Amino acid sequence: MGLRPAHTIRTPGGQVWSRISQHKPRKSYVKGAPHPKIRRYKVGNRNGNYEIVIDLVSKTNVQLRDNAVEAARATINNLLSKKLLDKYYFRVLRYPHLVLREHAALGVAGADRISSGMKHAFGRPKGRLVMLKKGASLFRIYVAKSAYPIVKTALKRASIKLSGTYSINVSPFDHI
Repeated sequence: MGLRPAHTIRTPGGQVWSRISQHKPRKSYVKGAPHPKIRRYKVGNRNGNYEIVIDLVSKTNVQLRDNAVEAARATINNLLSKKLLDKYYFRVLRYPHLVLREHAALGVAGADRISSGMKHAFGRPKGRLVMLKKGASLFRIYVAKSAYPIVKTALKRASIKLSGTYSINVSPFDHI
């Protein structure tokens, strides 16, 4: 079965479900949670002459699937690596801690004898989520001022792949 549409999980609500023990897996509340799909959290040249810091900031409270964040990350990285080569440093600031659960209700004939319907609808782990509060940054890019139009284009393309609305904040470079 494929992924359910993003609108089914984009609004935060209910109890978060995230306890996964690294050292004692048997003590985890969540058993069998899938690994996050985000491949790299830091990309580019860390030691460069950067002048500005550009953030993609959420305007609303939103939950994002890890595969959507990975798609946006890949879009940004592809454009920046082609246009700027090695003159940028890019970070994904949020880690997908939350576990997405889905209740697979049977929708076939005779299912009333097999399943319990929505009576025990807790669900099984199906993926990971990033929860963003209003004003939280998802991506951060360090570049020179001359590269701002390229980075702005990359962030606009990435925000199309994500649920919710986003703004681009620019601030002077202090340190990494």
